Amino acid sequence: MGAAMARSEFTPLGALLPRLLAKRGAEVRLLAPLWREAVGPGLAHHSSLLSLEEGVLVAAISPQYPAFLEALRASRGMIVERLNALAGRKLVTRLDLVAQAVEGRSRGGG
Repeated sequence: MGAAMARSEFTPLGALLPRLLAKRGAEVRLLAPLWREAVGPGLAHHSSLLSLEEGVLVAAISPQYPAFLEALRASRGMIVERLNALAGRKLVTRLDLVAQAVEGRSRGGG
């Protein structure tokens, strides 16, 4: 009887994954308007937040604008601090930037 009870206390991983993925997506969606405020509308328009995992925020910057990518790289620390201040909690510990097309993605800007 004890073994049957113990088995019923566990939730299958397949049942947890949708909730975990939704939570991860919710954090990125939460950061999208904050991203625009943290980097400004010009940079935000040419970028897209891709993921937030274990504090690492990954943002894509359009390869057509290498100056924007360099500006963001130079300001990473300040951007992380600003995002966390705007969020009211420490969500981001590191910002990774990649040169990648942002068309068709949920952009950080409008």
